[in-house]
Amino acid sequence: MGSHNVVSDKLMSKEEAAYVAGFIDGEGSIYMVKERRPENCSGFRYGTGLVVSQCHLGSLEAIRSMTGNGRIISEKKRMSHHKDIWKLSWTPNQMRHILPQLLPYLIVKHRQAVLALQMLSLVEGTNNYGKNNTKEQHEIYEQIRALNKRGLDGPIAPFQEIRQFVV
Repeated sequence: MGSHNVVSDKLMSKEEAAYVAGFIDGEGSIYMVKERRPENCSGFRYGTGLVVSQCHLGSLEAIRSMTGNGRIISEKKRMSHHKDIWKLSWTPNQMRHILPQLLPYLIVKHRQAVLALQMLSLVEGTNNYGKNNTKEQHEIYEQIRALNKRGLDGPIAPFQEIRQFVV
C-alpha cells in the first residue's frame, strides 16, 4: 500500500465525502494533544489528530480507499467481553487534504474540523521552532478539548446551534 505518510491527491466525490463525514461524525474523533518537548522554546508542542475506530475492518478499508489516505492499525480488545477493533488514522498533512473536502458534510464534528484546520495552518511547514503563536495554539487546543469533553458537565449546544446539513 505504500507509506502511510504519503498524501494522496485523490479528490473524493460528493457521495464519498458525505459518507466519510457521516462516519467521522458518528465513529470518529478530531482531537488535539499537548506533549512535553524540552527542545521547543515553550517546552511543549500541540499535535492534531483524526481517527476512526471500528470493529469492522472492511468499512475502514473502504474509507481509506475513498480518501486515498490513512493508516489502519489493529488494537486488541481491552476486556474479555469486547471485540478487537481497528483504527484508521491520518497524518497532519493528510488531514490538510481531507478535512476541507469533508467540511460541507460534517455536522457533529464540523467545529472541531474547522479548529483543526486553523491549528494545522499555524504549524504548516514547520516544526514550530521560532514561531510565536503558542497562545493561538493553546486557545484552539482548549476549544477542541471543551467540544470533545465527555459527561453532562461539558458544553451542550442547544438544538438550534447544531449545524444542519444542506443538500
